[in-house]
Amino acid sequence: MDTNKIVYIKDEEYYLYDGKTLTIADIGDAKKYHVTSSVNPSALYLHAHKLPSSLDDNLVGIKMDISMYDEGGASEDKDYITSFIRTPLKNEDNDFIDLFGITTEQANSLYKDAVQELKAIDIITPSILAYHSLYENEPENTTDVYLYFGDEEAYGVVYANGKYISYRSTENLARISALCGWELDTLKAALKTRGIQGEAYNQDEIVAYDAIRNSIYRSVEKIIHTLNHKKGLFNMPETTRVFIDFDGDEIPGLKDAFEYYSLEISSLKPIRVENNDRTLTHDVIIANYILGVVNGKYETINISPFEREEPVYKKPIANLFLSALFGALIVSSIVFTLSMLTDANNKEIDNLNANIASANGSSKKTVSTLKSLQVKKDNLEKYYLALQDQDGKLKKSKRVLPGISSQATQRQQMIDNALEGLSKNHLGAEFMEQNGSNHLTIGIVTEVGNEEKIANFLNFMTNYGYKKSSTDKIESDNGTYRSVVEIEK
Repeated sequence: MDTNKIVYIKDEEYYLYDGKTLTIADIGDAKKYHVTSSVNPSALYLHAHKLPSSLDDNLVGIKMDISMYDEGGASEDKDYITSFIRTPLKNEDNDFIDLFGITTEQANSLYKDAVQELKAIDIITPSILAYHSLYENEPENTTDVYLYFGDEEAYGVVYANGKYISYRSTENLARISALCGWELDTLKAALKTRGIQGEAYNQDEIVAYDAIRNSIYRSVEKIIHTLNHKKGLFNMPETTRVFIDFDGDEIPGLKDAFEYYSLEISSLKPIRVENNDRTLTHDVIIANYILGVVNGKYETINISPFEREEPVYKKPIANLFLSALFGALIVSSIVFTLSMLTDANNKEIDNLNANIASANGSSKKTVSTLKSLQVKKDNLEKYYLALQDQDGKLKKSKRVLPGISSQATQRQQMIDNALEGLSKNHLGAEFMEQNGSNHLTIGIVTEVGNEEKIANFLNFMTNYGYKKSSTDKIESDNGTYRSVVEIEK
């Protein structure tokens, strides 16, 4: 796929970005380029946790999946697509883990029409990470604050040495407009020309000015509190710069708000982009960041549940199936090919289960992939039945399919039951190994002190009718409790 451009979705509009300009995209561009979008923090599930720096990403992902339910308030009734970044803490052998997630329900609400029209969205990333794209060279030794003023969303984001540190929600323009009693366009024009300078407003505008000033000062106060708190945790330079993300315009008097709260800043200036309308400034920043992600320039933080599937004709299983078409008149060849198809599909399911913990901290996403794979298997069986209808010579092979289907169904049911039990008890899995349709081995991980959850999981499986549920090889290290569990049908 061409990585010189991306399709960027914003407010149900499709744009094409080539690294310089945003233009209107055609539907056909979705087949040639990555389809992308960003999510504002108000639509995200956010969770932070401190973990030892010695842990690898896979184990961090498992621990964060557990922590988001135990401590982060995640709903057990919802599925989440998550990803995370880790930042070293000052004077500690620990990392600060920022987890970004979105529920599949929220994602469907935001992108239902786009997915229906474009068929897939390859990358969805948090908008607050987009300011990485402003550091073209080595990051300067500075702490940077980015203030975004949007109609329905506004926030401040803190970066240190070019790396994301934290964000804080602030008052959006629609709310300030309501507070001051002005139309949104009137408010924007006033902010860009008169800002928060009292002498620039007439006597009959004082009430509106006070509302504007108080709103922006409250927002600045929030950011400074966040900034001071994070400086105690991270290695952040003292030099502080402020950038305004507001259609490429300044807000006169804004520097006074920072000085009012005793924060000395070295510079304050607007972010401006070339070759685009100023009103697209924020979108260009995000699109430029995502284009960098696509090309491996920045760390991939992707929470899309709509990633495109590889074309059918390129998949190994599909190639086996297409090869079978050429021998459709030979009964034994078709039966053998179907067996290979089903066996290959089952192996792919086993591989996904064995690697459930290596989904970059997103086990829910792997579960979704497993379900998708099962649907593909069912489709293969339907294709097989279609061949039977086309050629009466295949009638004898009908006896083969039920046995294959039954065995695969039993294997999948066992996995589904185990995944349900793990989810209900907020347990992670380092691996799953399946031997036939009656035996499953699971490497369970949880935090020390939560060992009783493993017992609850065993009871859950027993109640599902499994005659043997036992645990062995129990050990703990780095605050992690591991156990190998054997399940038999």
